[in-house]
Amino acid sequence: MAAELAPGAPRFAYAYAIGLHSTGDTADAVDILAETAVTHPYDMDILTALVTLNLELGRRDEALDYASQLALIVPDDDRVMNLVHSLKNR
Repeated sequence: MAAELAPGAPRFAYAYAIGLHSTGDTADAVDILAETAVTHPYDMDILTALVTLNLELGRRDEALDYASQLALIVPDDDRVMNLVHSLKNR
């Protein structure tokens, strides 16, 4: 698998995770993305996917954690700030 052969390329892990999700394996997709986020904590696509997929799985607290990480990266992004606010108030 490309994600294993090129661990420095988060795009491969992202593509693999989205493929897993599309086959209904969302939990494993989240695991792959979470592992990737450890070594690539500023990758906006990885973090955004983690927010989205965790919400889909009903994991609001985890989604909030990743949304909060996004807010640290782009504090001037109103969409991200609104997302964090809405997740905190659910």
